[in-house]
Amino acid sequence: MNISIETLEMKNFKGHKSLTINLGEVNQISGKNGQGKSSIGEAITWSLYGTDTMGNSLDPTPLYEHDGEVRTSLVLRVDDKKARLTRAIENGKNAFYINEVPKKATEYKELIDSLFTRELFLSIFNPSFFPSQHWKEQRNQLLKYIQEPLNKEVLANLPNVHSDAIAEALKKHSLEELDKLHRDRFKKRDKELERASERVLTLKEQFEKSTVDGLDLKDIHTRWVKVDEEIKMAQKKNQGIATIDKKLMELDIRERVLKEQIMKRKNTVEGLQQEPVQENCLECGQPLDAHSKDEIENKRLQRLNAVKQEGRELVNELNEIKKAKSEIEYPGDPIDVAELIEEANKYRIILMDSKRIKELGGEIQESEAQREKIRADMNQSLVIIEAIKAFSEKKANMVVEKVNSLFGTLSVKLFEQQKNGELKQTFELEMDGKPYTKLSTAEKVKAGIELIYVIQEQSGIISTTFIDNAESVLNLKYAPGQTIISTVKNNKLKIEGAN
Repeated sequence: MNISIETLEMKNFKGHKSLTINLGEVNQISGKNGQGKSSIGEAITWSLYGTDTMGNSLDPTPLYEHDGEVRTSLVLRVDDKKARLTRAIENGKNAFYINEVPKKATEYKELIDSLFTRELFLSIFNPSFFPSQHWKEQRNQLLKYIQEPLNKEVLANLPNVHSDAIAEALKKHSLEELDKLHRDRFKKRDKELERASERVLTLKEQFEKSTVDGLDLKDIHTRWVKVDEEIKMAQKKNQGIATIDKKLMELDIRERVLKEQIMKRKNTVEGLQQEPVQENCLECGQPLDAHSKDEIENKRLQRLNAVKQEGRELVNELNEIKKAKSEIEYPGDPIDVAELIEEANKYRIILMDSKRIKELGGEIQESEAQREKIRADMNQSLVIIEAIKAFSEKKANMVVEKVNSLFGTLSVKLFEQQKNGELKQTFELEMDGKPYTKLSTAEKVKAGIELIYVIQEQSGIISTTFIDNAESVLNLKYAPGQTIISTVKNNKLKIEGAN
């Protein structure tokens, strides 16, 4: 796309009360300071964006008295089409016209934006604009024109140890995702490795504190089985003794009860035997007849016989208890198993320690294997992280080479290496190895023009360039599109190359 300005008109714009310029391909503006050379360039950017040539807000109102209207108008040629764009301040309000037809600010802006972005136009128009932007904006604007190398292109330029480490993973994840994944994994595995190492150390300390070295564990086990059997036999005997003791106690108690009951029956018999014959009625006191006496005597005899029978039964039960007691064989005194249990516990603890030592050996092997697995995972992540660093550095170098291949005397610094070896994005223009900020005014103009060449070539848009303060530049190289050159000379405002 080829864009140029055919006509520029100014009315009450800064120091210009009324000025019309028909611009050609190369236009020379000269004059003393303060005669409005720079205002011609500002009239163009104000017409389009309401700013000065650096993109800053601009108040174009002149200091002299005027009729109240500020107006700039330019005829813009885009390839084979033309459009007159007019911006004005009328009665203190902004006004916009396209081909003399009033338009809303949004409509005016939409037309201009359809041709080019504000940053692109100003970067081509003013050699100082592009370097004045924030470094991120400069970087993004320039890298838009560069085709980043494909992953396979970068991998092909890496050592095998790096390309083999990430080639397959890059099919599933982006480089940023892969880096984040393995940095997070490395961090987690690092903590796991610390815990695993502490576990191994703890188990080894426990193992070293074991005290079964030099003991015949088979003999210890035999002794423990023997003592345990003795304890079981002693406990069985003691249980038998306790059962017999309980039985004897129960028989003794029953024997005492029977003796007491027999004595009661004996006393009852004696009482009945000595009981006198009843002669009188207990209720009325009258003498009893022979029949009544016989009846009372029979009842006494019945009671006496019943008590005697109870006594005989109790005596028989007592004899059975005595017989049962005499038939019981007492096994002897109970056995004290406390010493046996203490001896068995000593053997058991030794055997348990032996078992625990075997378990500790197994746990140590498992923990060491787990620790080595964690270490291997860490190393794998570290290899991938290092490969990502190498990939990023190689890709950055390839991008830098592509960018710098666009320039002649200029070069671009897109990355800087940090202390940890990682690359950090940056942007700095250099001319012959010298940073742009250190260049002289003339060098900055030359650098700006070279930038304009690259931007126009890569964007495909050839547009107008306004070079201010060009008097400091020797052997000035013109921009590829329409050029307006402003220089300070000791003469009145003069415009050459334009009608």
